[in-house]
This record gives sequence, C-alpha cells and structure tokens, in this order.
Amino acid sequence: MKVYISVDIEGCAGITHWDEANKAHADYAEFREQMTRECVAAIEGARAAGATGILVKDAHESGRNLIATMLPEDVRLIRDWAGHPLCMVQELDESFDAVMMIGYHSEAGSEANSLAHTLSNPATAVRINGRPASEFTVHALASSMLGVPTVFVSGDKGLMDHVEQTNSHITRCAVKEGRGQSTITMTPAAACAAIRDGATRALKSDL
Repeated sequence: MKVYISVDIEGCAGITHWDEANKAHADYAEFREQMTRECVAAIEGARAAGATGILVKDAHESGRNLIATMLPEDVRLIRDWAGHPLCMVQELDESFDAVMMIGYHSEAGSEANSLAHTLSNPATAVRINGRPASEFTVHALASSMLGVPTVFVSGDKGLMDHVEQTNSHITRCAVKEGRGQSTITMTPAAACAAIRDGATRALKSDL
C-alpha cells in the first residue's frame, strides 16, 4: 500500500501565533519539532495498517521544516518547491492508494484558527463553486482528480467540521480548537497518539 502524507504546521498541536511558524523566530524550533513528531505519528499509524511505501511532502512555507533525521529511514521526503501544479501534494500520482494531511488548518476568513489562511496570507477568502475553500479542499480535489482518496486529516476543530461536511467518510483528528487569537490544544504527546491511531483506522477502513 502506497501512502502520500502532506504536512503543514498551522494545524499542529499547540501552535497559536505566526511567530511559532516562522524560521526567523526562536519559538519556531519547538513547533518545527512538533510538526515532525505528528508526521512520524502518521507514518507509524500508516505502517501499522500495512503501508509499505510512504512519500512525505513538507508543505509549510519554505518546504524545509521537517527534521529529516527524525523520520524513518525508508520514507521519502519532498523538500522545498518545484512550481508543481499539485502544490502541497506534489508528485502524487495514480499509483498511490491514499492521501493523508497532517497539521492542516481552517480556511482564509475563518475564526476557528488564529492562523487560518488559504495558500496565501493576504487572501481574505478563497472560494470554489461559491463555497469557502481551505488548503484541504484544494488538495483533496486535486487528489480525487487522480483517483486517490484523502482518508485522514488532522488539524484544528474548525477544519475537521469542514472535512466532515465535505466527506464524512474521511477520518478526522482535531488536535486543537481556536478561540479568537488563543487556542485550546491537546498536549503534543496526546496529539501524536491520536494521530497515530487515526491514521491506522483510516487505512483499515474501506478506501
């Protein structure tokens, strides 16, 4: 079973302020590590369900955030950007069985995450067919064009509600909830445990 894992940071446990997602700030190191730990949890969960080929896309900002030395040695990692039309699911093709999205977040204009945006921070709203679109929306549609289902998404509760409305068969894992500029969040360890379990359940379900 081949699995594609796209990893962002603004939907990871604990992260609340833009400084924490910015390489230029001291707080970034802590949340870069949490981003990596949540990715590893998804990998472990996928493996427990029988995945043998796993490709990971570092999909936050520079594309150079995940700590490669923390990843299992047989996982392949896409770093930086190539101007690929599939963007956050670059190199995805029909040979994959499933897509997972880790650390994803609510769409531009949402109040469910203090870091809500869609692709570009200056965009106040992005819509597809008149409906608000998140980065999940864009890339789940791109994946479905290739016939590859999105089976698992982790991130903030607002996004999980959006995912459920879009496709209730997708397994979801809310690791935090936004309250204005604040967050109510799971601890890092609890988030990783929930992601690991959710990834396994997702791949053991009817894809």
